[in-house]
Amino acid sequence: ARRAQLNLLFNVIVDQALDPSLATTDLTIGLKYRIIDDNPILGSFALLPAIKLPTASLRSGTGTTDYSLLLISSREIGPVAMDHNLGATRRTGDGTHASRTAGIWTASFGFPLSGPLGATVELFGFRRTTGPAGSKGIAALLIGPTFLVREWLALDAGGIVPLTGPQPDPELLR
Repeated sequence: ARRAQLNLLFNVIVDQALDPSLATTDLTIGLKYRIIDDNPILGSFALLPAIKLPTASLRSGTGTTDYSLLLISSREIGPVAMDHNLGATRRTGDGTHASRTAGIWTASFGFPLSGPLGATVELFGFRRTTGPAGSKGIAALLIGPTFLVREWLALDAGGIVPLTGPQPDPELLR
């Protein structure tokens, strides 16, 4: 819609060491709603409330229902799309497997390469959390290609380069 965007997020894991070797992660449903356009300070500003449901087919999820709110500031500088995000998540559960409260920040830059092919560079981090499943804060760099199928449908992939803090351990997914 003109000011709203439906977001559905889940991941597919393929790993021969897992049983089954093909699995899905939790499902997140969100609705991004743009409330300001072309503000001199915030650019286009949107809110993205979301809910994550414990639908993972493996132990790849937290087993919690998560409620989150992401603040999004977007603007274009020539051909470069720039986004700054700040968000918080509150989870159900007792904090044993995932901290009850978490936060994220991002600064991302997307740009065209050739025709529908583009690229994204994003610096992101998670704040320190507390409790039984608490962890130190982290920062990382994500780089990857994008492909614009239609004006309303973009596909992307990416690789992450750790910068600071403990990074997720793939062994925890097994």
